[in-house]
Amino acid sequence: FYNGTYDQLVQARTGTHLRQGQLLKIGSDFYINPKNTFGFSVNGNLGREDRTGNQFNHAYDSISDALNLYSVWQRESFDPGDRYGVDANLYYAKKFETPEHKLDFNAQYSIGESTEEGFYNENTYNPSDMTLLVPGSLDQFVRTIDGNAITTIQLDYYRPLTFTKLLEDGTEQKNPGKIETGAKTTIRQVSQD
Repeated sequence: FYNGTYDQLVQARTGTHLRQGQLLKIGSDFYINPKNTFGFSVNGNLGREDRTGNQFNHAYDSISDALNLYSVWQRESFDPGDRYGVDANLYYAKKFETPEHKLDFNAQYSIGESTEEGFYNENTYNPSDMTLLVPGSLDQFVRTIDGNAITTIQLDYYRPLTFTKLLEDGTEQKNPGKIETGAKTTIRQVSQD
């Protein structure tokens, strides 16, 4: 820039944004008896997202406060996207005779994928009379696909314990305790394109 000059960019944009989705969830619990419970659930979702845009850009330079339009371009965009996901869950719970003595088993499998695309077009105009100089001076297309699959298996065991301590006066003092143990495994598969 020279002394006394500056650039100015004026942008005007219009656009739309549509987002929609559907969700389905089913499941059930089965009480085999008061000590054994089994259950499952499945969740599924589908989604779509569309964005559009139309942006006009006017670039000015200034010498001694007189604005001079030197560049005009338009950028049009369309960004569609799709996604889906499914989660399946299975569990079993066993209660033993002693209160708080139980075993829990959970298994979950999740899979999903999303696709995002972008279509972009740019047109350049003559600043003096706004005639189209270069149609499609820039055409772009991008696509991203992300996916994952996750399996999780978990087993938990709880058992209350009572520790008896003989006191000097011959009486017994009972001190509560418990065992909590478990195992969990997760397997992830991630893909990107």
